[in-house]
Amino acid sequence: PDPKALAAGKDLIRSARRPIVMIASGANRKRVQKHLLGFIEKTGIPFVSTQMGKGVIDERSPYSIGSTALSENDYVHCALQAADTIIVIGHDVVEKPPAFIGGTQKIVHINYFSAAVDDVYLPSVEIVGDIAHTLWALTQHVERQASWDFSYYTKIKKLGRAPKHAFDGFPLKPQRIVSDLRRALPESG
Repeated sequence: PDPKALAAGKDLIRSARRPIVMIASGANRKRVQKHLLGFIEKTGIPFVSTQMGKGVIDERSPYSIGSTALSENDYVHCALQAADTIIVIGHDVVEKPPAFIGGTQKIVHINYFSAAVDDVYLPSVEIVGDIAHTLWALTQHVERQASWDFSYYTKIKKLGRAPKHAFDGFPLKPQRIVSDLRRALPESG
């Protein structure tokens, strides 16, 4: 990646108050997974996954908030709306348009290619190049900041993982079905 873009991305992440990582389809490469996990574990920045980014990092991770959906105002979208800086890893235009991103948030676009800029996706910084190398470089230079506030994400995560009994009743709710399936299937299922 261009050293100036990398430096601008590092500065933007460091100066954030409520950063979050959004993992998308382009992050689904073995080297990217390794360096992305290292970045998240070192910085403690929570992450969400797009539908095509699911599985890049295990959603049982303490840093996972969940996956984006097609509906607005779900828990994950609320977390993205609360962020002031979104670090978007490997977003591709074939994925759901990130319409929930925009407005006052600053976007750090990290990908093999430039962003398809439109009315809803306007990166503040584009770091174009090898994603794994970019994440390695960020991990070397970005430390957890005392000014970062993840308290809202913690609340959102608790709401999104409500106990099974909260979804009892009829008609069956998707949360209940998923909860029952998770309980019945082995972790490798």
